[in-house]
Amino acid sequence: MKEFFCFLLSPYDKPMVDGWRNKVRFTFISLGVLIVLLLAIAALRMLYIHFTNDYSNSMTDLYIKGNLNFMIAKYGTAGLLVLGCLIGPLLEEAAFRLSFSFKRRHVLTGLPILALMISLFFGKGYLYIGGGALIASLILLACKSIRQEQLDGVKQRYGILLLHVMALFFALLHIANYGDFDITRLGSYIFSIGSILTGAYIFYYVRIRAGFIYGLALHVTLNSYMLIRFINN
Repeated sequence: MKEFFCFLLSPYDKPMVDGWRNKVRFTFISLGVLIVLLLAIAALRMLYIHFTNDYSNSMTDLYIKGNLNFMIAKYGTAGLLVLGCLIGPLLEEAAFRLSFSFKRRHVLTGLPILALMISLFFGKGYLYIGGGALIASLILLACKSIRQEQLDGVKQRYGILLLHVMALFFALLHIANYGDFDITRLGSYIFSIGSILTGAYIFYYVRIRAGFIYGLALHVTLNSYMLIRFINN
């Protein structure tokens, strides 16, 4: 836990974990840290409801359940699991965390995917897909002229800031999962987004210290648990 909080202050101070066994062990430990933090947020949420009688959290839960039921009706249970446990985590990890090695090939892959995902989030239809593809192409062309030495400089100067900004951006994008914004549900948003932000930081932690595949595996594990729990209920 202490090492994780040190990571938030200086994510690039320590080298990557060496050896796949150590990386697997590190990923499992990080999963444990994530569970502890999420349980702590859940406990704070229950205390908040108890002392404020703010039941907007239940409205948020109902919206999420309704959205998942709609996806099951549209894609089937298997389709929901594929989208939520494989495709979704892969795209999110590629868009939001792949580039944070600051290796040129990762940046060239991650930034265009991020542009596509943002265009899909803010709009619907082929027009937005095309617009996202155009932006992604422009980013790709711009990045091709960037040298690795320049990316290393960006990492050294702005790596910490970029990590926190993108983690918060990742969490805020998920506010659409809770329906149309309603100021009366602010307490619900704080705890829900807080949980996602915590998960995002752990995903960054594993991605930077162990590697992209291990961060993706952790993301897949968490999403699978949440969706299977929903389906079984």
